[in-house]
Amino acid sequence: YKCMAYHYCTESDMDSAPDFKGNCDYIALNRQHMETHIWMLFLFLSLLWTLPICQDIEEASIEEIVLNYHVKDSLNGPAEIIRIALRIRKFIIPYMATGSTIILLITNPVSS
Repeated sequence: YKCMAYHYCTESDMDSAPDFKGNCDYIALNRQHMETHIWMLFLFLSLLWTLPICQDIEEASIEEIVLNYHVKDSLNGPAEIIRIALRIRKFIIPYMATGSTIILLITNPVSS
């Protein structure tokens, strides 16, 4: 199946300059085949996905507050690295995880 999907994307008008619409025809075809119950499944899964992400953001915020309390007014190299890691965990990782999940759901044919 994956070979057929790759063949469809490479042989369709997606690579031709005059007809380029800015999207992959395979993904557009998958989106056209999604019915209402599949969109409801996406909504349900997104609500399930929100709770663990919110909990992780909250935990990272609490850990940063505790770190700030223990290393206040000092320039500590390892503490700064941990602070950067906590901010990445709080701000960047949720967007990356959500984006990669959405990409996986849209690029693969969905059936429920």
